[in-house]
Amino acid sequence: MQRDEGFPTGDKDDRDAFFPALQVQFPNTIFRLSGEISNQKTAGAPLGFFTPDVSQLYVGSDKGRNQLWKEDWSYAHFSRSKVRFDVEHRFNDNWEAHLVYFRSNYDRKDRDVRPAGNPNFTTRTWAQQFFFNGTDALLNVFSLDLVGKYELFGLSHESFLGLYADRLSNDRYRSWYPMSSISIDNPVFNRIRPSAPAGADAPGNSGRGDTGHISYSHTLNLFDKKLALVAGFGRNYVQNQDYNAVAGGPPTFDQTVRETTHRFGVVYRPMKSVSFFANNSSTFLPQTNQ
Repeated sequence: MQRDEGFPTGDKDDRDAFFPALQVQFPNTIFRLSGEISNQKTAGAPLGFFTPDVSQLYVGSDKGRNQLWKEDWSYAHFSRSKVRFDVEHRFNDNWEAHLVYFRSNYDRKDRDVRPAGNPNFTTRTWAQQFFFNGTDALLNVFSLDLVGKYELFGLSHESFLGLYADRLSNDRYRSWYPMSSISIDNPVFNRIRPSAPAGADAPGNSGRGDTGHISYSHTLNLFDKKLALVAGFGRNYVQNQDYNAVAGGPPTFDQTVRETTHRFGVVYRPMKSVSFFANNSSTFLPQTNQ
């Protein structure tokens, strides 16, 4: 359990996090379950501040230079829950497998003030707008690795087979609502929070991304493992789509990529402490646990 309160002066950050974990072990199998439940809220500053020459602008809840101003009612809220389930199993002295399932849910809400452009130093005013933003995302990941080390035809072999798949889906909304301009010289603090129209937090856009990966590699050890020849390949798939959650219809963005990758190499070990290698390979994210 972790709790943090009141990070920077002038800001009001609170974070609670809980990290449960459980492991059960048998002679040939290990089950492992771990997770995270966390909430973080960065509240506003009672006097959202900057100097008259705008040389020391307030750094907002995301600690970036894109916010510049806050009100007492401002906040950015992050909520995350994660769970990971691992199974490691040894079939015999030669073969073992590792299975992973991972699930993560992320929810973010921003109710803040953002500048509508740069300050006008002629009129000494700065246009403002109410930033109404939210994202709800869910990630599911599955991977399975199978590893073998064995003797065949009097030669030493190592084999690896990896499977990976994930899906990321999200719903998003983002709106800006005009607020009155403020004076740079005499800013008005603690203005009333604007009201957003009904349904402003309904998803405006939805997205989905699918990734798949399968790979196999084989190592042949020769001359008492002083020389190793490595060869492998991978087949990869990625699809990303965006939808207009209001109008519906076909995807507003659709991307599909299929790619085959390879791996060839040779390793020479004249002694245990020295090795030389050469390889040629192509890569494509994501990789498996190996």
